[in-house]
Amino acid sequence: MSRDDKSFFHNTEKNLVSGKMLGQLKVVIFSERLSILTFMEGTNAEEQGFSFYMKDGNIYADEKELIMGKNTIENKTVFVIEEERNIFVSYISPPNEDFIISKDQEANLLICSKAYILFSNGKVYLYPNDSVCYLNERLISSDIISEFKQGDSIFIENYFIEFLDNQWQISSFFEKAIFNSQTVLLQERKSIYQSNFPVYRRSPRVLPTIYDKRQRIEKPKNPPTKPKNAIWRAIVPPLGMFALSGLVVVLMGRNAIMMLSMGGG
Repeated sequence: MSRDDKSFFHNTEKNLVSGKMLGQLKVVIFSERLSILTFMEGTNAEEQGFSFYMKDGNIYADEKELIMGKNTIENKTVFVIEEERNIFVSYISPPNEDFIISKDQEANLLICSKAYILFSNGKVYLYPNDSVCYLNERLISSDIISEFKQGDSIFIENYFIEFLDNQWQISSFFEKAIFNSQTVLLQERKSIYQSNFPVYRRSPRVLPTIYDKRQRIEKPKNPPTKPKNAIWRAIVPPLGMFALSGLVVVLMGRNAIMMLSMGGG
């Protein structure tokens, strides 16, 4: 963590609300991986080898009570933040033009550290300059160029930027974000649900008849089979007629050729 970052975190700790922690709390773990957890009374979670839970308005890690603000656990920096008082959330549309985060007065989002971040044409150009910076919860220690699309996130200084469905959500810890009012237009949060959610009116449908008596299922009939000896059945009748005609000729003593000619006529 750079000197500027250390000074910044030190100053923001003075603004933390003292006394018992109430409501919904955030636990932010800084290490090689960034973790941001949300707790309410009675909830618990396992993260980065620690067992967290919230009881009586306080956060505990491995049975050890954490204080509001900065904690150090096994060489990892852990912040406990009261969400209602110390986290400020803003929403903007995904920029169509270049969007800059830096300490320059012309930047779209002003920070105190030496880091420089540029969003342009669906990509992000990260230049940490020895500042604490995370891309998709992974610590970035060198310059990098990467796609920045829906579902991606960046943490820089005290800002956590998330690319939601149709907006950027920018969460600022301890103090409100400083935007360039000439280039940034803030919005209300856009819901992914319909305006009347969760009220839902189903269209009428036909209800099936439900029988309460036992129904008998008949055994299906056997499928018809292919007839056997089909060729013989076609040949035998003509042969029988021929044999009968020959028998008549013999019994009546008539000329067979005459009988055939009469039949043919």
